[in-house]
Amino acid sequence: MELAIRFLENLEISKYIIINKRLIKEVVIDYFADIKRLKEFHGIEKTQPCKIAAYTAHWVHKRKPLHIKPNLDEEVIVERPCLLDMNEWFACAVMISIIFETKSRIVQNAEQLARFNNFPKSAIDFM
Repeated sequence: MELAIRFLENLEISKYIIINKRLIKEVVIDYFADIKRLKEFHGIEKTQPCKIAAYTAHWVHKRKPLHIKPNLDEEVIVERPCLLDMNEWFACAVMISIIFETKSRIVQNAEQLARFNNFPKSAIDFM
């Protein structure tokens, strides 16, 4: 929930989007159910950070907890077309934030790290 609020505030679009708290809870429940099955199936105790990021982003994308406020002027959507794909952008932001907050490195060499570090900037420029 905190990440969703911060995400919307950083993009300065929180006045156009509603966060559905029930769907955020479903994202968390679905994520933990998947991780539990993954651990049981593979017999592992710790989940890799890239899997945590991927499963979380998947459920954000599937549940779509961000909604455009009703009665929003069409002009706002024309000015900010990213509003139509807000859940997809949020799923990417969730994945990136999880990856950057992990202690173990996901990228292996300098070239991958440079490309990965440029991704958030290029995604925001695209929006």
